Amino acid sequence: MAAQKQRMSEKIPEFDNSLSIIDTLIAKRAANESFETTFMLSDDVYSKAVVQKPET
Repeated sequence: MAAQKQRMSEKIPEFDNSLSIIDTLIAKRAANESFETTFMLSDDVYSKAVVQKPET
């Protein structure tokens, strides 16, 4: 039980980051603003994209 609690507490920063990203996406969608993002194509290959009209 203690080990499980420790693992969950280690994930809190990741959860906070995810919530922050979601809040940003919701705000961009509400304002109908585009945004630039970077996403991973493979292990060391990334690409940039501009999302013109964010939707769910």
